[in-house]
Amino acid sequence: MTCGPPRRCGAVELSQPGGLASASVQAHIGLMVHLDKCLDSLRGLIADAHANGIQMAEKAIEEYLAATPPPAQKEGLQTVQQAVQTHRDAATGVHRSFADIVNDYIEEKMRAFE
Repeated sequence: MTCGPPRRCGAVELSQPGGLASASVQAHIGLMVHLDKCLDSLRGLIADAHANGIQMAEKAIEEYLAATPPPAQKEGLQTVQQAVQTHRDAATGVHRSFADIVNDYIEEKMRAFE
């Protein structure tokens, strides 16, 4: 079976009720796009470890939170924090320090959920 335009695959209309792209699936995909964007930004910023990158990292986290419904924010932040921790554990020097600063910022945001 070959797929045609983005909203149709064979005889299945993807955006119709009962199609493959239900509202909950579309919402989940939307959240993942924002999470991936945040993680991509943070990965690059940790790799560069420039002092002015801290504000950019905070902005990436803030943009992710703004695009994420409150019920999903805590779990999303935990995912971001795990990714930052993984990069921190593999890093040395200024890269590790940068990841620590980003992690501290995430911790500050996490306290809002307590």
